[in-house]
Amino acid sequence: METRIRVVRSAELAPAEWAALTELCVAAFDEPWDDYWSNIGPGVHVLAEHPERGIVAHAAIVDRLLYPGDLTLRAGYVEAVAVWPVPRPWPERCHSHSHAVAPMGAL
Repeated sequence: METRIRVVRSAELAPAEWAALTELCVAAFDEPWDDYWSNIGPGVHVLAEHPERGIVAHAAIVDRLLYPGDLTLRAGYVEAVAVWPVPRPWPERCHSHSHAVAPMGAL
């Protein structure tokens, strides 16, 4: 079964998708994720979705302003790049690497 890539804005994510993303990031980073989404602000999310396993990887890009000297620059900042952790040793048919790379490639 093929993993598909979906690009979605923050406002278009359903509550169940926010919950799945939070679960993914807590598993990937092994730390609490309370208020993280509201702290980074809205952005564009790239989801790697497996037909049986749901969301298996994520990356987001959010708007940021940079102030070098007297300039103001608009930039995109990559946030919450995560993939479901796989116990080691990795199974021979493990696709975690491709799941991790796919969302970044879409950004």
